[in-house]
Amino acid sequence: EAYFGVNPADPFSSLTDEGREKAMDYINLLHASGMYEKQTAKIIPFRSIDILKMLYQPEPVTSL
Repeated sequence: EAYFGVNPADPFSSLTDEGREKAMDYINLLHASGMYEKQTAKIIPFRSIDILKMLYQPEPVTSL
């Protein structure tokens, strides 16, 4: 996986390309064994508000 910049906490940063490939193969074997599951991020859904739609909605007409 490609990232921009360098992450000092990345354990892969000191590995060669071959070492990185072997580590990823091992990680994939662990996931395939069912003993370990990939962690997934729980993302809160983003709610957007269309301000223009709110500004230009006609007001309800009330008759007296």
